Amino acid sequence: MMSGLRPWMYWITAFIWDATCFLLPTLLFIAIFYAFDIKEYTNRNVVPLQLILVMLLYGWSQIPFVYSFSFAFTSPPKGYTLIVMYSIITGMIGLITVPIIEQAAGENNAYIASVVFSFVFPAYNIGGCFIKVYGNEFGREACALIDCSSPLFKEMLSQCCGSSEERIYSSNVISDSTKRGILIELLFFIAQGFLFWFTTITIEYRLLNKFTTQLLRKKPSTNSSLDNMAFDSESKQSVNSEDSDVVSEMDIVKSINPISTAVVVRDLQKWYGQLCAVDGVTFHVETESCFGLLGVNGAGKTSTFHMLTGESRISHGDAFINGCSVKDNWRKAMANVGYCPQFDAIIEEMSGEETLTMFARIHGLCEEDISSAVNAIIRAVGIDAYAKRPVKTYSGGNKRRLSLGIALVALPDVLLLDEPTTGVDPKARRFIWEILSKVREQGTALILTSHTMEECEALCTRMAIMVSGRFRCLGSAQHLKSKFGAGYTLILRLKSMENADQVKKEIAVAFPGSMLKEEHAIQLTYELVKRDGVKWSSLFQRMEGIAARFDIADYSLSQTTLEQVFLEFSRNASVRRMTNHS
Repeated sequence: MMSGLRPWMYWITAFIWDATCFLLPTLLFIAIFYAFDIKEYTNRNVVPLQLILVMLLYGWSQIPFVYSFSFAFTSPPKGYTLIVMYSIITGMIGLITVPIIEQAAGENNAYIASVVFSFVFPAYNIGGCFIKVYGNEFGREACALIDCSSPLFKEMLSQCCGSSEERIYSSNVISDSTKRGILIELLFFIAQGFLFWFTTITIEYRLLNKFTTQLLRKKPSTNSSLDNMAFDSESKQSVNSEDSDVVSEMDIVKSINPISTAVVVRDLQKWYGQLCAVDGVTFHVETESCFGLLGVNGAGKTSTFHMLTGESRISHGDAFINGCSVKDNWRKAMANVGYCPQFDAIIEEMSGEETLTMFARIHGLCEEDISSAVNAIIRAVGIDAYAKRPVKTYSGGNKRRLSLGIALVALPDVLLLDEPTTGVDPKARRFIWEILSKVREQGTALILTSHTMEECEALCTRMAIMVSGRFRCLGSAQHLKSKFGAGYTLILRLKSMENADQVKKEIAVAFPGSMLKEEHAIQLTYELVKRDGVKWSSLFQRMEGIAARFDIADYSLSQTTLEQVFLEFSRNASVRRMTNHS
């Protein structure tokens, strides 16, 4: 859907294909009756047509039933298994229960139960239709042996020779609405089809959410003023506790015109019941820039990403992509957005070239331009040698390249990347980074989530570290290391161990508070305390003095890594959680 395919077009084409596939088992089902010479179903030419009509109407109701229930499952095998089990069980319940009711409570009560089961369970309904057609033809065949012209038979066997209401069979089982016919059951199939189609469309277009939103707007709570006061109070408290860069970003976003900026996110919140997964996230992304969302599992970055892509409803706030609101019209907002999901959403039986061609058509590229565009993407992502092979033969790295190619096929203005290098080897990872850097330089705005600090430093012009659903810091990698870095790392390698003890003493004097973290043969690793006002030149000057007096082969003095900054924020969050729970 994010590729520009209209939902109605997707569901109609899916239904046409599924209905076409449904015809094959329908015809095979009828062929079985001919193979075993079941006369009640084969003696009259009209009966197979009646059965085909029943099967087609069953398909009309059952196919959208599967569509509507598919939203409840994330695993296709699990969904398939449960739906099949549901159909089998609901079909058996009625076929077992109705005869028991007939014996215990009478024919009329059994008929009422049968009607209810038919309306609620399509699987029982189709079984009931076949039983009625069989019974109708069996009665017709039995009565055909009776000479109804005889006054004796006409009077004694009204089930065969009486009026249409008295006979045990119906002249037209399709149009008969009595107990003998299946008109009511067929109408149930039609009604169920429309009901399940309505359910599918309601879920797909999120009509219930829109209706609820409009209802809440029209009927504000009587305590709305109190709620707003509480919200403002919480906002002020949160702002007071925020990092200065995060507060500055809030002020910038307030004054930004969303139309002139690639991505604008304002006070984004996501609630799951009483749990706030995302708490007031605010940022913006300009063209030719890359914004990274960092955080441990459960920090809220995935929920933020799902709201930006329209996969999850926004609880509060809004996001704008090219000036279009994701909350009000996410399909329009996604019209010129490329998306590379965390897990490869590709059809493995198709080749890479076929996959890219399909997505190019979905995006609406001109037919004459598709071939050149696909070939350009294939060369750009480096799958030339595998383009015509089935995707199932690709390695993990090549699948990620193909997923990236799918996201780039329409040359989007905004590219959303959910851990784009997950599960790939270092060589493929570097290759993907080079592609993304070139894409960014050509004017595309990038937003990515990642667990890899190296990836963020290589790609992101700005990044934010999320903890418990909120931004704890925001800025470039160098800015975060300079502002939140706890100190420096000194690694020195001695020519011999003769003066090792003297070197350690000199380090302790030159760098008060230093800590020896590792000692491996002739290599020493120190953690130096960061002190205000101390310049890099001063640190190197001290080390040059030590290196000149002792046999030091080489040394390196580096700033705290981004990973150390990230771990420090995560550690502080864990301590706060433990304190709150205690």
